[in-house]
Amino acid sequence: MVRPFLHIGIFLCLIYFTPVHSQINQDALLAQQYQQNGELDKALDIYEKLWKQESSIYYYRSYFNLLMETADYKTAEKVCKKQIKESPENYTLQIDLGKVYSKQDEKIKAEKQFESTINALKPDQFIISSVANAFLSINETDFALATYQKGQSLLGTIFFNYEIGKLYERKSDYPKAIDHYLSHLKISPVDEELIQNTLQNIIQDDKNFSELKSQLFKRIQKSPNDIIFSKLLIWQYVQKQDYESAFTQAKALDRRLKNNGDHVYELAKLAKESQAFDAAIIMYQSLVEKGPGTYYYFPAQQELLSTRKLKVTSGLYTEEDIQALKHIYQDFLKEYGKNNNTIQSLRDLASLYARYLNDINEAISLLEEAIAIHNIKPITKAECKLDLGDYYIISGEIWEASLLYSQVDKAYKDEAIGEEAKLRNAYLSYYIGEFEWAKAQLDVLKASTTELISNNAMTLSFFIMDNFDLDTTIIPMSLYARADLLRFQNRYEEAISALDSILNLFPNHSLTDDVYYAFYNIKKRQQKFTEAAQYLELIRNNYSNGILNDDALFNLAILNEQILNNKEKALELFETLILNHKGSIYSIEARKHYRALRGDNIN
Repeated sequence: MVRPFLHIGIFLCLIYFTPVHSQINQDALLAQQYQQNGELDKALDIYEKLWKQESSIYYYRSYFNLLMETADYKTAEKVCKKQIKESPENYTLQIDLGKVYSKQDEKIKAEKQFESTINALKPDQFIISSVANAFLSINETDFALATYQKGQSLLGTIFFNYEIGKLYERKSDYPKAIDHYLSHLKISPVDEELIQNTLQNIIQDDKNFSELKSQLFKRIQKSPNDIIFSKLLIWQYVQKQDYESAFTQAKALDRRLKNNGDHVYELAKLAKESQAFDAAIIMYQSLVEKGPGTYYYFPAQQELLSTRKLKVTSGLYTEEDIQALKHIYQDFLKEYGKNNNTIQSLRDLASLYARYLNDINEAISLLEEAIAIHNIKPITKAECKLDLGDYYIISGEIWEASLLYSQVDKAYKDEAIGEEAKLRNAYLSYYIGEFEWAKAQLDVLKASTTELISNNAMTLSFFIMDNFDLDTTIIPMSLYARADLLRFQNRYEEAISALDSILNLFPNHSLTDDVYYAFYNIKKRQQKFTEAAQYLELIRNNYSNGILNDDALFNLAILNEQILNNKEKALELFETLILNHKGSIYSIEARKHYRALRGDNIN
């Protein structure tokens, strides 16, 4: 039974690949070539012949578009009407006809044609979307909107809310846009991130921010069980760094759900990551105050410690502050012991010893204790090894550090932590002047699926490529890498000396702005904030077109806002960054700080 069909298939293939079809294909290619060369009359002749010969929608489209391009609207109208007779169910052809009328300034006739096309629609989601997109392709936004609205009347209001929202946004009718985005979110909560990204730019305007908040409150009151709107309201407050209002909503949501404080805990982590340490501390404390035995009592305590450490070490602090923090950690570990549950606090305390108390031996000892803990999770052990590798670098044991990094790299070859280990080994090679080897490793890591690792690898790889040239002296680059190592080891005066050597021996070198930025980092770490700001000003004034200019602007603004207490200067710097560096990685964060400093009404 198979053979007859096989013979038919072969027969049809032979017919298709006859010289006739080959000639048609050649003619089509020739028409495209004429069109590209601007010989439109020749292209038209061929497309007309092909369309009449084949009656194909493909050749119709090419022929029709070229007729419109050459303003031969009468012929276009005839061709379109004939094609409609061939394919009466193809609604986009009806729009073509309306487009022809529009081009001939027959506005009323065009509108009637468009309206009749919309009225003839059937309850088919794909066709409705196709027709709306066809209207959009000729900039008929109102008719595209009417198409989707007709679609809702045919299929129900659960369809096309997002698309309608986009069209209202296009028309700058933001209240209706927001309403439809929220309607889409109610039906499809899995699109939470999509809606957040869509609303991100809209709510930069205070009026739209208030509109979204108002609509969210109404929906929460009307449907308190739709927690997606409460979550979106929390997200909205976070966009303005209004963690107090976000905290109020998170608490209310946790009470409504009668859970353990999940939303407060997640919000506290977000505040911590955004360096809103005071807000995070208040939230973690609220969870700790629920008392022993509650779900987040212990993890909130650990996070509270970690947040306090970050708050102290990221701003102005004294030796007494660091010592007090050390004792808090020691008391915590004394109460709960050194075990699997407290490893993060062990790591934090080790970091405090290594980075701020200049007691590298105690830091190493604590990490060795952590690694030796019974039944430690393999991934946690690997994280501790990376920390320990860092501390070996500080203590000058370079090869021990490299060995630890290599162990983690080998054990987690295709995972993020393995790539992080490889990255640290690449940095280590860079520190000791093995630039070619370092770059080879970094180039592999550019393809990392972890954005931070990929970005860091690219940054250092490009830096080496830009400044390391075997045809010229490698002394400046070697001095700079040496200074980077000394800075990592907290040997700041020696690092400054190496950097000074670059400026003195190689004036106007391409590394000069990098040297200034390194000075800024050192002075900031030494809490010499006025001097740190001066180096950023040097970059801003002398290297306005350099790659570090937006880094300098943002960090100078943060210094003025948070340390030097010059709010006006900070406002000016954030505004400059927003206006002149729209593609900067700092632009979103700068906008948040700018709005907060400007005192935008966010309540």
